[in-house]
Amino acid sequence: MGRPAFFVRSDFGKEGRGHDTFEDVSYDRLNQIRITDVKVDKDRVVVWGDAAAAYEQELGVKKFMRRFEFNPRTGFNVSDEVQMEKPAIMTLLLHTDGVFTRETENRFNTSARGVKLLVEITEKTIED
Repeated sequence: MGRPAFFVRSDFGKEGRGHDTFEDVSYDRLNQIRITDVKVDKDRVVVWGDAAAAYEQELGVKKFMRRFEFNPRTGFNVSDEVQMEKPAIMTLLLHTDGVFTRETENRFNTSARGVKLLVEITEKTIED
């Protein structure tokens, strides 16, 4: 696989109508999205969720687990584990109400209404 690509766009078809990524997805499918585990320690909180049901069957998403971790010293960390039925290139769309600024090839930041977000794109490929 090649290096991750990052594109900054503001011309998406649904832009301006709210955060409606799942507008055309049935509630039956959306109701299958689940928080699967929560771990609370004195210095962090970790939440795991299964979001595979949000994607059309023909896309071949076998597994989509998202992990949210909050640590007061380091902030939030979000990571995804995605397994496909066959090799595929995955695209992540990250929305901001501000503007992304490139710091390095794979590191970006944004700030909106006093809230800052640092994004670091990493790619791990696990072969079966």
